[in-house]
Amino acid sequence: PSARRRSSRDVRSRLATLTNGGRLEYALIGGYALALQGIVRLTEDVDILVTVDVMSSASGFTWPQLLPYRRRVEGINVLSLEGLLRMKEHGRLKDQADAEAIRKALASTTAG
Repeated sequence: PSARRRSSRDVRSRLATLTNGGRLEYALIGGYALALQGIVRLTEDVDILVTVDVMSSASGFTWPQLLPYRRRVEGINVLSLEGLLRMKEHGRLKDQADAEAIRKALASTTAG
């Protein structure tokens, strides 16, 4: 499937391969992490934070700083909305738009 039409099953399958069957520490951190938690926006890539030199930091945060925000959604390790908010609130315009959507989602969760 194209990057725009990957399902969580496709992402889960790829992650299992890329993370050596779950023996590599990782968390999904980009648009797919948002989508798995109910905030859907167009994304062209899959952003993964891992404990090796592939992507050892994201938005200035290291793995140890973000690890407390990792959770499982549909069998995939993702950064929680709180962790994604922490990363995105001072980033690019696209990230700031994500941060606003995250704030609204978190507010509706606490209000409901």
